This record gives sequence, structure tokens and C-alpha cells, in this order.
Amino acid sequence: MIGLGTVINMGLIIGGSIIGLTCGRFMKDNLKQTLMVVCGIIVLLLGMSGAMQFMLVIVNGSLQTTGPLLMIISMVVGAVIGEIIDLERWITVFGDWVKIKPVIQGTLSLRKHLSLHHLRLRLVRWACSVQFKMD
Repeated sequence: MIGLGTVINMGLIIGGSIIGLTCGRFMKDNLKQTLMVVCGIIVLLLGMSGAMQFMLVIVNGSLQTTGPLLMIISMVVGAVIGEIIDLERWITVFGDWVKIKPVIQGTLSLRKHLSLHHLRLRLVRWACSVQFKMD
């Protein structure tokens, strides 16, 4: 069935969100932040493994690289576009806008949710800068 993976993914995301909203209020803030950093690192590694899947291939028993230049160019172009449009400032402006909006009490606020995503964005940006400095 076409799209079954998307439906399963959507269901798991909704289920995980509901569990997070109900159990999140019982966790300490340090644990929440640690879990978000771990999730960010996992997403980063999954993305890298997906990209590397087609870059590192075994041909006749030897490991060969294919297309690493495409990934490097894509990341550089993405970073340049992000800097030109000042993406970080726009994300900060949006986060500030969310902070002033009223939220329903007793649930994880949208402001906290977005600030955790901002933390993930900074982690990914830092990881990319470390990767470029290592080259």
C-alpha cells in the first residue's frame, strides 16, 4: 500500500507527542533538556547515515566513496542561503512571538516546545560547523 510508512510515522509521532505531553510534567527540566539533546544527536546521526548510505559503497570488496562533493556543496549552499536570509533571526523573532501568546495551562506550552526545537537547531548548526572545521 502506497503511503503506509507515512501513515505509520504520523501515528507514531502523534502517539509520542501525547505520551510526552502527559508524562512530561513529571520529569525534571534537566532530564527534558538531556533527552532533547539526545534526540537531536540521534536525528543528526540518522540524517548523516542516510546521506552516507549512497556515498560509501562496497565495490569488489573495497570501500569506495561516491558523491561526497554533492553533500559538501549542498551544505555550503544551505549555510549561505541561511545566512543571506538571516534564518536564525527569523526563528528568534518567531520564538519571541510565541512567548507572548497565551497558552493553555497544564500542558507543555508551545513556547517551551519551540525553545527545545531551537536548542536542536543550534546543536545541528554546531555539529555542521565542527564538521567543516575538521575538513
